Amino acid sequence: MDKFLTKFNFSQPSASTEANRSQLINELNLGPLEADPGERVTIAEYNPRIRDEVRRHYIRTGPCQSLLKKYPTTQIGNRGRQFVSNWYKGIINACAKETVKAIIGDLNGDYFGILVDESKYISHKEQMALMLRYVDKNSEVVERFISLVHVSDTSACSLKKEIYSLLSNHSLSPSKIRRQGYDGASNMRGEINGLKTLIKKDSPSSYHIYYFAHQLQLILVAIAKKHGDVEDFFDHVTNVLNAVGGSFKHRNLIRQSSS
Repeated sequence: MDKFLTKFNFSQPSASTEANRSQLINELNLGPLEADPGERVTIAEYNPRIRDEVRRHYIRTGPCQSLLKKYPTTQIGNRGRQFVSNWYKGIINACAKETVKAIIGDLNGDYFGILVDESKYISHKEQMALMLRYVDKNSEVVERFISLVHVSDTSACSLKKEIYSLLSNHSLSPSKIRRQGYDGASNMRGEINGLKTLIKKDSPSSYHIYYFAHQLQLILVAIAKKHGDVEDFFDHVTNVLNAVGGSFKHRNLIRQSSS
């Protein structure tokens, strides 16, 4: 059978492929790309081989906000009205509150699980992320991000205090907790003074389930850094996903074959 097939080495991209990709990147001219998400070309419209370069460019440029000292004035009736830069925060907070309000409404006072992770921010300040896991009104298990808050320290007592404070702010009772999900840090899953133990004392039915997906992620990252073949494999998977995702025809064929 081998004589009828041509084997291709996927470990390293061909020289022609790399040359073509470099040419596409040079022709793209990342500098003048539109920063406003409402005006920019969607990622799907770029060649799949350079989409990652476009993503990196937008990440490096940071968020798009028109922070001006003075905004243009629009005459409305007898008064001149203009936007104020401080309103960016009144708008963001309002959107966040309405989003969380919709999540709490979807939960509808039922039991839920909490997913908590803590880490240091780029400014070396400690922060904690809280998510809720529950069964929604469509009987589907969903996970929803609630808040990211700064904490004085990452001890179990401090984290418990912040979690209870966040739950109280949204009229959620700790007695409704039925699941706890943390990583392997001792302050989170310690049997004596860990966060899971402190919460379980208040809510005996709040069973702890380890972050197995988080453990798998750490393993994959460590392997990919030391083994080029593994790193190449995930690069090829990313390219395949980009190619299929950018083609409605290929996407429909895959859906038809899987059904």
